[in-house]
Amino acid sequence: SLKSKIALRYQAEHWTFGLDWKQDSPQQYVMQIKNPVTGAVVAKLNRINRQVSLLADNGKIYKDTDEERLLLQQSGVVLPLKGMQYWVRGAISPQYKVDKLVLDSMGRPQTVYQAGWKINYTRYLGNHYNAMPGKVVITRDKDNVYLKMIVKQWR
Repeated sequence: SLKSKIALRYQAEHWTFGLDWKQDSPQQYVMQIKNPVTGAVVAKLNRINRQVSLLADNGKIYKDTDEERLLLQQSGVVLPLKGMQYWVRGAISPQYKVDKLVLDSMGRPQTVYQAGWKINYTRYLGNHYNAMPGKVVITRDKDNVYLKMIVKQWR
């Protein structure tokens, strides 16, 4: 699980928010999107096996079997949530082929290209044996997406 701050630019729109992400398995996780000032939860995305639900700040619950499609339908934003569950941990996403991989001097991913996305690791937290990404930038020129995640805490 992680606690982080996100800066997101999608086309002409910009947002900042907190993101708490608890992952139990590839098919089970919860993401809480938080107001950056108050810390209040403004949306909650929950995946359990083949079902994804999005609890919006208006209290409505939206459901789908695909988290990326659900997010696009409800927010209009394209994000690679299926890949991000691996990328935020510094891992290669198994469902996409690796187009290019650049490692740093310690053998950790520095830049990964998968499915049209560029994932850049600019900082790691912890010692080099147990280091986890501290700052991850995910971009896709085709969709004009820029996402910067600064991890505040790993658990």
